[in-house]
Amino acid sequence: MDRTPVLQVAFFNKGTQLVTGNAEGVLRVWAIAESEVVWSGETHEDRIWALSLVEQENENVLLLSGSADGVLVATEDYTSEEAERVRSERHEVILKEQELANAMRRGRYTEAFLLALKLNHPRNLRQVIMKWSVKDAEDCETSLCRSILPSLGEEQLLRLLQFTREWVSNARHCSVASLVMHCVLASHHFTELASMPAVRTILEALLAYMQRHSQRLHEVLRRTYYVDYVTRSLGPLTLTSEPPFIRDVATVDDGLALKRQRAETV
Repeated sequence: MDRTPVLQVAFFNKGTQLVTGNAEGVLRVWAIAESEVVWSGETHEDRIWALSLVEQENENVLLLSGSADGVLVATEDYTSEEAERVRSERHEVILKEQELANAMRRGRYTEAFLLALKLNHPRNLRQVIMKWSVKDAEDCETSLCRSILPSLGEEQLLRLLQFTREWVSNARHCSVASLVMHCVLASHHFTELASMPAVRTILEALLAYMQRHSQRLHEVLRRTYYVDYVTRSLGPLTLTSEPPFIRDVATVDDGLALKRQRAETV
């Protein structure tokens, strides 16, 4: 919504868009269907009194405006070109997302890992690592340490560490974060990591959360000893001596057996 008085209006792109010039020298391009401003520019310092446009063959629009300051300005609108670029990028992202889904379904975890990282999908990347480690933990760790992580550029590695910082803040995902950190430290020398400006802040947060999770796990382990103690205490009691009635019965049985042996001998 333009709160400044609009002095000039012109329609273009088959009536689906319009351009306005207001009393403050601002040009705005509107999408009529969405009632939204798709572009605006402070082209003048005074009121816009004249406005015209030329629709070019490449679907771009040349805006010609004149104001009270005596200045004529030609502005080219790249809205349609930008919209086409956005559509093209979105189409490419959809194709990559489908490739990611196919790779996960077929168990091609290396391909799925790189696609999820490229698409900036931390949730999918976490699922890839979890499924991979459950299926074959040794292969997952070896592939990450020897082939995948060493091949990452600085930007991709920083992105992975940022994802890891998000995961480690949740106790449910700390095991994935721990695996990634182990592989990162195993595949990169500490001087290489220290040379990255943003790594210091990320590692400080990771260490703080890792210490917290380590203390929590040690507490859980300590409590399991109580379970062992209780289960052993509930086991059957061991008799240290025979009760009297058992000894009496045993004596009688021994006497009868001795008499039977003597009778058989005679």
